[in-house]
Amino acid sequence: MNAVLTALGIVAVGIAIGLAAGRFTRGRVPEVFFTSAVLGVSGALAATLLGIALDCSLWGFVGLMRATVGAVVTIALYHLLSETLGV
Repeated sequence: MNAVLTALGIVAVGIAIGLAAGRFTRGRVPEVFFTSAVLGVSGALAATLLGIALDCSLWGFVGLMRATVGAVVTIALYHLLSETLGV
């Protein structure tokens, strides 16, 4: 049950951060919202899996912050690279 709640928390954080980022990025079309939400979820998942791989699997507030930072970094890197490459 704890794993299910953790997975739901990771997805919720990723979607929330992604949609918040989609509100502030240029374009404001539905594709931006969807892309930002997917990037947010993938960043939150990647940060959580990295924490588990480094045997730093703290849950609760620390896990929430790790997922949030992972989502924000992933979205920021995407926008930086897309502007640099002109995509």
